[in-house]
Amino acid sequence: MTAADGDDMYYLGGRSVTDNDDGPAVWQHFPASLTRFYTHLHGGWYDIAGRTVGPLPLREMFRIDAFEWGILDGLDPNEYPAPARCVATFHSGGGGYLCLYIAGDAVRGVVWSSDEAPYLVDCSTYLDID
Repeated sequence: MTAADGDDMYYLGGRSVTDNDDGPAVWQHFPASLTRFYTHLHGGWYDIAGRTVGPLPLREMFRIDAFEWGILDGLDPNEYPAPARCVATFHSGGGGYLCLYIAGDAVRGVVWSSDEAPYLVDCSTYLDID
């Protein structure tokens, strides 16, 4: 791709997800718009240099509690979404992720960062995927 300023940008995109692909355990909880994206458009993409700035391929998604987050030190657990319910789906490249927060049938978005407390967002609006 060529950016507005004329710089070339190189992205790698994956093929669309099929029924035979292994997806994350929470695949059935994905919003319909995100499922359509992965099954009809392609299976994620990212900037080749940093493997960031795009929707993660399914096989690279992970639960946020797989890592330590110092930003949570000193916060009351009631002040942020439970890390075990957050699945990273988009990597910002700057130490942050857009996650799906899955609580039963309810799915919300969470901005999870290494330098500010996590907070809930509307995932569809954030990604503009409707």
